[in-house]
Amino acid sequence: MNNEITSVRICGVDNGLDGGVVVMNSVGLIIAKLVMPTFTLKGSKRDFDLQGLRTFLANNGPIGRAFLERAQAMPGQGVSSMFKTGEGFGVNRGLLAGMQIPYTVVSPQTWQKVMFLGLPKEGKSTSRVVCSRIWPKEDFRASERCHVAHDGLCDAALIAEYGRLTMK
Repeated sequence: MNNEITSVRICGVDNGLDGGVVVMNSVGLIIAKLVMPTFTLKGSKRDFDLQGLRTFLANNGPIGRAFLERAQAMPGQGVSSMFKTGEGFGVNRGLLAGMQIPYTVVSPQTWQKVMFLGLPKEGKSTSRVVCSRIWPKEDFRASERCHVAHDGLCDAALIAEYGRLTMK
C-alpha cells in the first residue's frame, strides 16, 4: 500500500459543545478522536477549550482537509443553545483557518444523505448504528464509564468519512 496515500489525514468536526472531532487516514482508519474539549465557566455553563482542540489537531496532523458541520437552527432549540452552536461553528472555523488547515463546510443534510443511504433517519441513534457498521471494533464512548456511543464522536466520524468519500 502506498504510504503517501494513507498518510493523508482527514478531519471531521461536529462543532457543538457536545460535539466531537475525528481524524482518519485516506483509507478510513480512525487515527484519533476527541470529545469536543470544553471547560466550565461560572455555575454549570461551559465554553469551548480552543487550546485543547488546537493541541489535538497539531498532535494528529498534518491534516490535509477538515470537514466542518454547518451550524443551523434545530426545531425546539432555544436561543442560547443556538447561539452557542453558532459560536462553536465560528471558533472552529477560525481555528482551522488559523492553523492553515483547508476545510469544507458541509450541512447536516448533505452528509447524512450520503452516510444514511437506505436507512430511516431516526436522529442520533442512526449515527451510532452506521458507525458500528463501518467501524465495528472502534469504541465511540466518551469514557469507559459510558454505556452508549457519544453522539458527537459518531457524527464527527461520519462527517470525516463523508469527506473522505467525496475527496476521491
